[in-house]
Amino acid sequence: LRDENLEDLYTMINMMDTAEVLALAWWLLPEHDVTYAQTAVEVLRAWFWDESTGMEPRLEYGGAQPGIYNGTAGASIAFSYRLGTRLSDTMELLKTADADVWTAADAAGWADWSGRWVEWMTTSEFGRIELGAVGNHATFLYSHKLAMAKATGDDALVLDVVAGLRTREAGSLAWQIEPSGEMPIETARPTSKTYSIMNLNGLFLLGVAVENACRGLSCSSDWDWSWEVTSETSGEWDAYENTVAGCKWKETISNPSTVQDCKTSCLEHAECNAVVSRQTEKYGLYQCYLQKCLGTAYDHSATDPPTQPWDWKWTSHHYVAPPEVGTGSVRKALDFVLPYATGSKSWSEDFPYSLDGSNTSRDLALPLRIAAGKYDDYAYEADISLVDPLDWFSYTFDSLLFPPPGSL
Repeated sequence: LRDENLEDLYTMINMMDTAEVLALAWWLLPEHDVTYAQTAVEVLRAWFWDESTGMEPRLEYGGAQPGIYNGTAGASIAFSYRLGTRLSDTMELLKTADADVWTAADAAGWADWSGRWVEWMTTSEFGRIELGAVGNHATFLYSHKLAMAKATGDDALVLDVVAGLRTREAGSLAWQIEPSGEMPIETARPTSKTYSIMNLNGLFLLGVAVENACRGLSCSSDWDWSWEVTSETSGEWDAYENTVAGCKWKETISNPSTVQDCKTSCLEHAECNAVVSRQTEKYGLYQCYLQKCLGTAYDHSATDPPTQPWDWKWTSHHYVAPPEVGTGSVRKALDFVLPYATGSKSWSEDFPYSLDGSNTSRDLALPLRIAAGKYDDYAYEADISLVDPLDWFSYTFDSLLFPPPGSL
């Protein structure tokens, strides 16, 4: 895309950077100049809940290309990556300001906007499609969704997101990170080094987001910085009655004997992980439709339950494959990239198709800083000077928000 087509994106980035810097300046500087907080609120008010200038809480036209398509689900990465947890964190700081800074009208406006944004993310067509996001799209989506669910008091959504992080979702840890630590979705990209480091940033920030979101909640699987798949499991089929999955059709089986036969045929097919069955109580099983779904983006359509013996009953069956032992370790992912970042291995040699093998690795500084504290291993902290020899990281807000272990 040309720069002139990215005006909205650049404006959003500037908005978030400005509001965050102003809020932190008010919060952290010793004079606590309320002007910073007032201006931050004015910026956020104009972007989100001002009736004349505010953005509608949806991204129906994100990534649109005139004459080709009106928008794409993948464009939501603009919000989840650029705003992440920063938006809700900034709001939470500003909520502590005096009532003449963060007014009752601001509180009501933000509550309305954020609630409708969470609803769009979870119920819209694009939102449902993004449930099947993989790689860094999934990583940043999880963080943003957790932060916004926490901000709106939607504890059920927090618990649901956390429950799927390890193995359930298409973009879960087990499906992103191989036993070696390689993240194949990222290393397959033309700029694989950049994306691998970017996703590592997202994964370590996701861990922090889960820890914060789960405070006071009974999360089914709290974030474990050392977690990986440790035992073999069997795949299983999930059934959704009175629904028709909208995944890619692969084959139709007419007059099968049983649904199990359809499932067997699906697993024998090169590209199949879903079966939609159609039957009646009077005449039995009529057809099965084999489909290929992208992750957990099943795109279900509801059907009326049968009321007569001859009415059709539709059921969608989805196969959830078992993860491989040793997958899912964020520490392995960091350790996989680190030798390339410090110069002991060559990204260009091991990934010759990549266009960015010689690019800087300084963005690895944040995951190293977080890892040093979470794993109580100062070697990660020492490696920051190797990946960032010009000390760029120390001038960022991330270094302020994540100080060296033992410095406080």
